[in-house]
Amino acid sequence: MKNIVCFFSVILLYANSLSGQEQATVINMVSTPNGIYADLNNMDFGNKGYVVLRKENQQAEYQPVLQHDPVRSAKELGKRINDLLFYMPDSSPLSDSTVNMLWSYWHNPETQIEFVTAPAPHLKLYVGLAFLDTSVALGKSYDYIIENEDGDRYNGSVVHRLDTIDFTAMRSFDVDPGEGYPELRFHSSIVNGAPSFEVYRKVSGGFDDFEKIHTTKGMVLNETQDSVIYFTQDTTVLQSVRYDYFIRGKDLMGNLGIASDTVSLQVGGNRNVNAGFNINTAAVDRGIRITWDSLDQRFSLQNIVIYKSADYDTGYALLATLPVTDTEYIDYDVIGGTDYYYQVLIQGESNMSFASARTSGLYQGVVNLVPPHSVRGEIMNGKPGLSWMHQDSLHVDGYYVYRAVGRNGELQQVSNMIPYEKDSVTTFLDSTATDAGEVIYYGITAVSKTQSLSPMSELIAISIPESKNHRMSAPDRLQAIWMDQNTVSITWRDMDRWEGSIDHYNVYRKLKDSAQFPKEPVATVEINEFVDTLRANDMYDYAVQAVSIHENQSALSTAISIERIPDKLLPPLKVRVMENKGKVYLTWDGSEAPIEKYHIYRVVNTEPPVLYKTLDGNLTAIEDTDVKQGNNYLYYVACVDQDEMESDWSEEVIYSP
Repeated sequence: MKNIVCFFSVILLYANSLSGQEQATVINMVSTPNGIYADLNNMDFGNKGYVVLRKENQQAEYQPVLQHDPVRSAKELGKRINDLLFYMPDSSPLSDSTVNMLWSYWHNPETQIEFVTAPAPHLKLYVGLAFLDTSVALGKSYDYIIENEDGDRYNGSVVHRLDTIDFTAMRSFDVDPGEGYPELRFHSSIVNGAPSFEVYRKVSGGFDDFEKIHTTKGMVLNETQDSVIYFTQDTTVLQSVRYDYFIRGKDLMGNLGIASDTVSLQVGGNRNVNAGFNINTAAVDRGIRITWDSLDQRFSLQNIVIYKSADYDTGYALLATLPVTDTEYIDYDVIGGTDYYYQVLIQGESNMSFASARTSGLYQGVVNLVPPHSVRGEIMNGKPGLSWMHQDSLHVDGYYVYRAVGRNGELQQVSNMIPYEKDSVTTFLDSTATDAGEVIYYGITAVSKTQSLSPMSELIAISIPESKNHRMSAPDRLQAIWMDQNTVSITWRDMDRWEGSIDHYNVYRKLKDSAQFPKEPVATVEINEFVDTLRANDMYDYAVQAVSIHENQSALSTAISIERIPDKLLPPLKVRVMENKGKVYLTWDGSEAPIEKYHIYRVVNTEPPVLYKTLDGNLTAIEDTDVKQGNNYLYYVACVDQDEMESDWSEEVIYSP
């Protein structure tokens, strides 16, 4: 958001250097992908209301299409910014602080003129120094009249067509396939260079057309300040696939320029592949474990390949092909007392690494052991303590202790080899256990002198008491997903997997404008989700609190704001006017949408439209009993839903008795 503030500040500072120029009344109209943009270029339009009238060249009469009222507050400016969001390219929501900054510039007579000279279509739309007519059709000619509240009129004409902008040619100069994501750089002269650009991509050799992609991109000037560098990193690619790319310049209105040259690359490229490192072996239960360091070039690699031989110099055969994320493999195809030799190779996209150093491993055979017995557990000095015994003094070399946190936890080894002590009770204090309040499960296996393991002992459960002063982490990662028009699902991180011992969550809700949340929650849930139903225009803040099985409570989470913006109904279709036996009827097609009522607007001759009748939503016809000879009547019909939101007006129909 700090970047957005800087962006607007730079624009206004730049505009200040031009503020001494005389204001012009020329209306500059430009076609954009979203409609016709008109730069009114006169401060009076921002400070006064005005109406925009339009007609096609073949039409005789002008029709009103837009009406502007001056911005009166920062809140109204923020609403107008949200209403116009995404009509201009690369637009995004603004924070309240940014809106307040813009309002302070606009509200100050000394800096207000900078909005006229600023080369920023977004700013001018926000304050009414420009308008965007989105109801036009490509290829048609339009005439406009803009009339302010003083009665002054200004004219403009334009043919709505999207011409290709003649920016300076953009050429590629750096194409890097990358290990994970490809990076591309293009450049053009700063003279008439494009202020923005779009990226297009397709799979090489395919029959599909190029498609615009949304990925990381940016622009910088070169060191000599005479060229613009356009760069992008495609984070949506698939490994080892070959793609074609080009870019197109784009102006501040969203109009596109000519395409750059097309470049082709294969993701990952043909990079050199490093060999496996730190290969080690160890005898384990019924096999030999081979381990190696994790791989750094993971994105550009395909497989890990292990070869094995019973002879150091010859006879190596493929043992296993593994994913590049693995760091160990157990070879169970072994004979006790036999030496084996292993080599690890890394497979890239088109070549193999050098073979690792040959590493030997010896498996001495299986010794069947019984599990430890008389396992006991208790809390000792605030930590779980274990004790057990074993009856086999001949083959046992030691023990491993395993731990699982929570009922769904996975048993993991938490001890090094604990030496066997003959005719005595073996003990272990788990000093690394920190899961206060959570149930912890422990099991022990005996280890033979040939590194084979016994079955797991019986599991015992121990719970570390939770301190009353224990401060739980507040829930985070709140997000909202609309399930339908009225229902929203709010989810957050499952704190039970991180904190443990979560009993339930308290969900708090307040109105957007309220200063603080109420003391009582709106709901209590046992899972990390809450579903709420919102009415039209409802605006709420939500926060979540975690509660443990020991009644400890976390702080409230960071609040998430949710607003239900109602969908506007479509206007009635096929509005018709007819005369029958001297009576005039207005009819239209009904709708399956829940319509509360209809508004019928009527224009008599050149008078402004007025609300003539309000009709129940179940009816689709009305009789006009106030028709006089010699008058011309125009009718419009609008739908109104149960939240009093009115649709756009229907197409007009004309009746002349």
